[in-house]
Amino acid sequence: MVYFIQAGENGPIKIGTSTVPQIHLDRLQQGNHEELNLVAEIPGERNLEKKVRADLEVFERGRQWFYPTDEVLDYIEKMQLIEYDMVDGVPLAILWRDSEDSETDHCPFCGERHKHEGKDGHYEAVCAKAWLYHQRESKDGTILKREGGYIIRTRDEDSVSD
Repeated sequence: MVYFIQAGENGPIKIGTSTVPQIHLDRLQQGNHEELNLVAEIPGERNLEKKVRADLEVFERGRQWFYPTDEVLDYIEKMQLIEYDMVDGVPLAILWRDSEDSETDHCPFCGERHKHEGKDGHYEAVCAKAWLYHQRESKDGTILKREGGYIIRTRDEDSVSD
């Protein structure tokens, strides 16, 4: 799991990985005078954590702690959003990719990037670490289940950033 722990209500945010973020928070709390809060946890391992840290490196204050700027808070919020579409009355997560032969963005169920060569559409979930999350809840309360698979979509060429 990639976790985001914040010191106080407006303090710095620690970004790290742990199989059980709450245990890590409890250990960190022992050496911190300010109350720490688990702001978010997202399926993923070191590769996702490294991507998050690289994306936010200009906001790092040192030792995996980041300034709680609007940009950092917005980034964390977006990491928690799970896009989905309804297929035959079933909500399915959408995994975006840049081209038909590229990996998807990080999966909301396992945190890994998947590769599905071929056309966009509904695919069976290929999560190797399926035990992490069998289901996730979107911000609107919709429950998305890994067993239903997911939808692969390719970004338009115009929307792919350099």
